[in-house]
Amino acid sequence: MTDWESTHGCKAPEKMLQKLRQSQGGPGRHKCASCAFLQGLREAGFETSTLGDFYRCSHGSIAPSSILESLPENQGGPGRHKCVVCAYEKGRSKAFNGSSAWDSFKDNKSKLKLLISDSNKSQPWWLTDQQKLKEIGDEGERLVLSFEKEKLLAANKVELANKVEHVSVTVGDHLGYDIRSYNEDGAEIFIEVKSTTSEKDTFFMSKNEYTVLQNNLEKYHIYRVSSLNIEQKNGSLTIYSPHEISKLSFVENEYLVSPRADSK
Repeated sequence: MTDWESTHGCKAPEKMLQKLRQSQGGPGRHKCASCAFLQGLREAGFETSTLGDFYRCSHGSIAPSSILESLPENQGGPGRHKCVVCAYEKGRSKAFNGSSAWDSFKDNKSKLKLLISDSNKSQPWWLTDQQKLKEIGDEGERLVLSFEKEKLLAANKVELANKVEHVSVTVGDHLGYDIRSYNEDGAEIFIEVKSTTSEKDTFFMSKNEYTVLQNNLEKYHIYRVSSLNIEQKNGSLTIYSPHEISKLSFVENEYLVSPRADSK
């Protein structure tokens, strides 16, 4: 069976990845299915009581929430948008020669705290959380879209104002930025919008956004919308132009840890 290797160096059966059901929710959202499979293989020998809290996906598979949260992001290859919880269980099952991945877990549920949504609730906790974050992000992008159009209209650049595009909606969120706009001299700029209802200065960028930034240093802008009030449709705007971006600190906060070959 052919293995597919992720950008993080994790290998998993390509056909298995292709057959996984899709899922973009919960702590495994946008995480690497190949890394999840490999973690399942490695942790199969651990006692379930040492794995912490667990999360059950909509397909019924179970994985430690701490593992899901620590997985690196990946939205490419046959594992794109696939359920990493199911991928993790596939890895454990393979380690147990195809037997149930969670036999011991099923016999010892009382020893573990499960992060499983109450079936009587209208929707799972993670969906409510994601909807709120999406609402904040969408409103911030709409405010910036209006800001850019009004900026160009005020400069009597009507044609440019009409060309401003909300590309995360019209094209998709894979471009690495949200809005394509223009300076008053007609130069094209790429705008990534980062919105929050708080006053925090820090924010997160995906690996894709950071890569696009690095490849478009002269065009890329970050618009930070803070203290966003969704009801009143206002907030504070900080614009990081290419010059200001050069003064920002970018710290990678996710690592996949495994034994070195020379340490065995």
